[in-house]
Amino acid sequence: PRVHALFDNVSGTADSFSSSHDGVAWREHSVLLSLRVLCAAAGREEAFGRAVHEGQASLSVVPVLQFRAPSKGPFVSRVLESYDVNVVRLSQLLVESAGQQLFSCEVTPAIAQYIGYRACSLNDDEDMAKAAMSIVAYLGNSLSHEMTLDALCGRSIEGGNRLAEAFARRLLMPSSSSPSAAIVKTSSSGVKELQHLMMDLILHYLPFGDNSLSCILLGLSERSFAVPATVTKRQTVAVSQVMKIHNCLDAALDLLSNVAFVLSPETSALAAKSYELVCRLYSSSSPAVKVPIVSKLRSQDFWYRHLLRFLGGGPDQATSILKRIAARTSSTGRDAESDYEVLNCIAWVLKGCALELYALSGHLHSMVPTQGNANMAAVLAPQPTKCKRLLCLLLSHPHRLMLHALIDMPMGRPELAHRLSMGAPSRELLHEASKPMEGVADTVGSHHVVIDPIVLVSLIRKQHGQQGAVILSKSVSPRTEQELAAVEWAKAWNEYAKYTCASSHLASAWGLVMSSSLVSCQQFIIQDVSSSASNPVLGVDGIVELLFALLSRLCADPNKQSQRLEASVALPISDVALQLVIFLSELNHSVEQEEKLKMCTYFCVAIASCGSGTDTSRNNERAA
Repeated sequence: PRVHALFDNVSGTADSFSSSHDGVAWREHSVLLSLRVLCAAAGREEAFGRAVHEGQASLSVVPVLQFRAPSKGPFVSRVLESYDVNVVRLSQLLVESAGQQLFSCEVTPAIAQYIGYRACSLNDDEDMAKAAMSIVAYLGNSLSHEMTLDALCGRSIEGGNRLAEAFARRLLMPSSSSPSAAIVKTSSSGVKELQHLMMDLILHYLPFGDNSLSCILLGLSERSFAVPATVTKRQTVAVSQVMKIHNCLDAALDLLSNVAFVLSPETSALAAKSYELVCRLYSSSSPAVKVPIVSKLRSQDFWYRHLLRFLGGGPDQATSILKRIAARTSSTGRDAESDYEVLNCIAWVLKGCALELYALSGHLHSMVPTQGNANMAAVLAPQPTKCKRLLCLLLSHPHRLMLHALIDMPMGRPELAHRLSMGAPSRELLHEASKPMEGVADTVGSHHVVIDPIVLVSLIRKQHGQQGAVILSKSVSPRTEQELAAVEWAKAWNEYAKYTCASSHLASAWGLVMSSSLVSCQQFIIQDVSSSASNPVLGVDGIVELLFALLSRLCADPNKQSQRLEASVALPISDVALQLVIFLSELNHSVEQEEKLKMCTYFCVAIASCGSGTDTSRNNERAA
């Protein structure tokens, strides 16, 4: 970055030069080509190393930039100059470059800075960022976590701050086709892929401790802010206070504050990963991570606002986002895949809400060490007022978000699932063309697979002895009706698998919130109505009403395909029904005889509906 203009505070571009300036154009092209050379070396490292070690002769190179050709003539005799070289891994060279005192700028931290740099003279202004991110990913795969962290941060005490700011700048940076970060639908696919890679990197290193690469990028590590003060405009300001707003956590929260970013088909998948990041941080067992993230989210009323966003009908919308998404996912549509990502977003919010109820009820107070500071004790202490406020949003009038979510939740088999029984390829072909679905276990489960249409067509052609048994391209056009039918079936299966995973994830998250409410916040759910302190959040009548609504959703006619329930979705809902019955049985309050008979009738119908569907194991478990 020292060969470029200083990054602009807002956009991180070389705007201090004109884009037509020959100097900046030369510099950007030179850096881009250098990064591409490093990427090419990293990509061919293994093959090149094997070739060198298998060869008998030593390896020599001819220096091109200092090339000296052999001289001819009777007076001068000189051969072509070459040098023997010892081949080492590129990662070793990059790490060792950080310790060189000859250069004022370290190589690896400088490369990482280009992740947050936007070029102004290149055709693709993200080329440099993508090349730099590829090298960072290569280092993460080649080195230990500690070595990767030291190489990226460098010797400078501000290295962690600069690294976090570069990543955050890229997350917030709009595409060249979009003049504003708020316009997300026109973002290029290059930015999307780069941002996904960055978010995957952060999620990968989360379990590595308080001073991991993730914590530094998120602004949650003490190492990120252990820097001296600096003087700005005659005022001494701690660099930690200046840099703390430039990190990936604040960038992710800023992105999630824009509902268009969450609902857009181009960015809903990235929004789901951002919600996952927030939820996983909230579930951290480390007080050093837990306390700042709890304080930050509560200061923004994060869970309350986002629950209302997805489950409550706002003043400008007649129905909730969940209800609109559920209506679309029950039938095929062009935005179906992005709708599944929105369902995952809602599921992560519900999981975070369950964690918040657990924290507000005081179950995290044991995390405070004996010599813990007052701020940590205050954050993790029981907060009954906030706990009841959140419970009222979920269970009481007028919102009753959990009841409305139960009613709106997609639980039935979608229309495309009914077409999978016709025209399916052979079981052997499907088995060979299947692969595990990409994603974390929370969203894809442990058994869901998708069908690769390219491999499927290749296997069909191989079966008929045709050319094209091995296809290296990323797309293939079916030639025959059999291939066309097989590809259409594979697409329908993959769509059905995504629907099942997203709806199951949502149902499981809904069940977690109900379990957390019944177990952690029992003192607020049922309370003596005659008490002058407060009224119960739900009460016996509210629990009975919720149980009837739950059982009515589990009752389906097994003889009607359109009413069949998805077994993996209905199972966690059935678990909540059992919890509610046990909860009622442990109370001293009696339930009316008429309601008991109605309850038994609902249970019988719900058990009878378990006889439909193909997932026998889950149906049997639900019936039991």
